[in-house]
Amino acid sequence: MLKSLFGEPLPVDPTWEAVIDILMSDAWDPLGVGRNPNLRDEYEGVARLILPLLEAGPDPSQIAAILREFDEDLGIGSLPEDRYQAVASQLISLQR
Repeated sequence: MLKSLFGEPLPVDPTWEAVIDILMSDAWDPLGVGRNPNLRDEYEGVARLILPLLEAGPDPSQIAAILREFDEDLGIGSLPEDRYQAVASQLISLQR
C-alpha cells in the first residue's frame, strides 16, 4: 500500500490517480515535478482538498481558488485565471 510522507495510507483509486496526473501535468504543476513518479506525493494536500469537491458536484471556481491559493502560498504568484479554470474543468470532467 502506498503511504504519504506522513505515513498515512494513500487513497489509491482511479479518480485519485487521475487528479494527481492532472495536477502534475503541464496545465498546472507549479512545483515543476512533471511526471516523475517519485514526486507524486507533492500534490497530495491539494488532491485531498479537491477530491471531496469532485464528489459533491463541484463549482469550477472553488477548484480554481484552491489551485490559485496553493500557488500564492508558494510565493510564485498566480497564473492567468483562464489557466486555473481550464485545470478545474479537466478535474471536473473526471466525474462525468
